Formats: sequence, structure tokens, C-alpha cells
Amino acid sequence: MAQRTKYQKRGAGVSLAGAALITCLGFGCGGDGSDTSSQAGSGGVTVGVPMPASAGAGGATPTAPVAGSGAAGRTSVGSPAGAGATPPPFPQSMPTPPSGMAPGAPVAGAPAPAPMRPPPSGMMAGAGAVGPGMPPVGAANPAAPMNCPAPPAGSAEKAVQALNAVNQLRVAAGSGCMNLVPALVQSAQSHCDYKTANKGNAMCTADAHTQVMGCMGFTGANVQAREIAAGYPRAMAYTEVATTFGNNPVAAVPNWIDTVYHRIPLLDPWTVDMGYGGGPGCDVIDIGRGMSTAPANTIAVFPYDGQTGVPPTWNGLEGPAPPAPAGGWPSSYVISLYAKNLTVTEHVLTKDGSTTPLEHTYLDKDMPGVASLRNYFGSIAFMYGAPFEPNTKYRVKVVGMYSAGPLNVEWTFTTGTKRPFGQ
Repeated sequence: MAQRTKYQKRGAGVSLAGAALITCLGFGCGGDGSDTSSQAGSGGVTVGVPMPASAGAGGATPTAPVAGSGAAGRTSVGSPAGAGATPPPFPQSMPTPPSGMAPGAPVAGAPAPAPMRPPPSGMMAGAGAVGPGMPPVGAANPAAPMNCPAPPAGSAEKAVQALNAVNQLRVAAGSGCMNLVPALVQSAQSHCDYKTANKGNAMCTADAHTQVMGCMGFTGANVQAREIAAGYPRAMAYTEVATTFGNNPVAAVPNWIDTVYHRIPLLDPWTVDMGYGGGPGCDVIDIGRGMSTAPANTIAVFPYDGQTGVPPTWNGLEGPAPPAPAGGWPSSYVISLYAKNLTVTEHVLTKDGSTTPLEHTYLDKDMPGVASLRNYFGSIAFMYGAPFEPNTKYRVKVVGMYSAGPLNVEWTFTTGTKRPFGQ
């Protein structure tokens, strides 16, 4: 039974509005695809996401994915409530840390943590804001933010481009920087090399994120095994995102950021290590937890505060399929907020200057439909609804609690007419 609080809610359907589902979760899914019908530069996106050891979140046992299943979300103009169908779980568990060590704890020889930028004057700690030279969404700037650590000497050019594209958006959102880690570059590149070597061999490439022992270039059955084999610390080995632009991080990074599930690790302030690999029809970022120094009061939002040129729509094409909004796909652009141990009591989306709340689908750890993903949602919430109007300013308000105490955040962003990069 749906709970009624400040506003009335009604359930969202599970529909791709006639669009073919061309992407899938990393394990137990088919080959990658691509699509150009809804967004310029959009490619097929897949993700291999294990159940993380989020701070403050309890454990969960993943089960096998259900073919064709999706998550039923809630359509809302206020506080979260209501039931939803259980989405396909992430069928890969976290590795067991060494005895006595918590996941994410420092490991000898691990890379140095990425620094967090100080909040702009007049803005709460960790909140995103427009900074000098910050790009619009999707503008994967090849120049690194000035306050991010330089990549290791001799890093591959494409890996550096991917790092800079991710960090431009992370810094603007308030998430701080990611580090480029050679072991993760190696594991990501090895997976693209494997896919290239076995192209056309369905037995070896039936799943976008797994490898089959005995096939050419095998380095590990799953992303965590590959990261560990490349020398990344076992306790921090985490996840992977993949798409099919083909050694083009400037296109691939904003494609991942557009989504619901793929965005989570890339903009997570408490996940700070990455490596990129590419090849024909292959773009992969392998992600490690690393050692984040983000304080408990960090808040990161995307689209970030003051952002302009935000795409008005998103086509919903990722795997697993996120809950469709009430009107089906395309939806508005996806809005997200990161805050540690987040509990939301009110979430409101309006046109700036209006007091009329806009109906939207809301996702967080307390939504029944994400029961098997609850650890993954411990520090993030999402909102999206009907397509935004072009060239229009929107305001988001989120109220609740998080690690630092009461949460009361408002920010604005402005849409453009289309995606602002030229692929």
C-alpha cells in the first residue's frame, strides 16, 4: 500500500515505449549494441556492477538476473512511497577483503586518494557549483581540472582523455577527482583486447562483461578478477562500465553520465580510482573503490548547480532498464544527488519561479523496487519525469537526513535544445 505524505504518488510502469532494449547488465546479458535514434552520439551501454560495500549499508545476497525484467519505480511529486517490482539484481558479489579488513580500507601499495575541492563561498560543503572553465553536460573536455592530480607519467592518451572527461564533471558536481590507476587501465584495456580478439565468436563474447577461460586473451572471468589479476588491491576491486563507441572516451563518458545506474560509480565521491581501455566497438572504464578523502558532509549533485545546456531528454536505454516514468521514454534528463547514508523525506522538482511541483519518478534505497540494489543506493537518489522543455530553468529541492545531519538542498540548472557535443 502506498504511503501518503505531503504529495500524492502513483506507480510508474515498466516500459521502454516501444524502443528495443539494446543494453544489459554486465553478467547474464547479450552483446553490446548501439543506438542513434534518440540522442546524438548515443551508444549501447552496459554495466557490470557488484553489490558494493557502501558505508553504513548492510549486506545483501545477489541472485541470478531475470531475463527481460526491469524495475518498477514510483511516479511522484513529493516524498517517496509506494511499492515497485524488484529489479534485476547485480549478479556479482564484492570480493572478500583480507581477514580483519573492511572493504575500502587502506591497502599497502594502494594509490594515493584524490583530493576534494573546497566548496565555493556561500555554498554548503561538497555541493556542486559552476567553476571557471566548467563544461556543459556532455562536453567531455580533454583538459584536466587544475586541482586534480596528474595521471601517471606515460599514461595512454585515451586513458587520460577519459580521466579528464570524468573529472571535469565530477569537480563541477562536487564529487572531487578520480585517479588514473595503471592496474585499472591494464584491466580495462585487456577486456577490450579480449573482445577484439574474439569478435564473431559468440561463445566467447555472449556477455559484455564476462570472459570465458580458454578464449583468446582471457584475463579473468569477471571485472573484479581482471582488476585483481592486473595488480589492483583485492579489497578495493569494484566494477566496470562499457559501451560501443570504439576507443572514443570523449563520446563514451557523457553517454555513461546520462544514465541512472552507470552514473552511480562514475560520480560517486567515495569511489575514486579508474582506468580506461578502448578498441574497435569497445570502450571500458574499470573502477576501483580507492581511498576517498571525501568528508561526511560531502554533497554532490548532477546536473550541477548553475549548469546550462542540459539535454532536455534521455532515451532510457541502459541495462538493467531503469524504471520508466509514467509517460514512458524518453524521460527528462536524469537528476541525481549524492550524500552519505542518505534518507530523503521530501523531493520537489519545479520550473524555476513556479510553485507547481512536476511529477517525477524517484529512486533511492528506501524504494521497495530496489531491495536487491539497496547497498548500491545507500548514498544516492534519482529523479526524472516527463521531458524537460528546452531553454528552461528548473529548480530541485531535496530534504532529509545524511551523515552530517539534516539535509536541505536546493539548486537550479537550465536546459538547452539538444546534447551540446558534436558526435
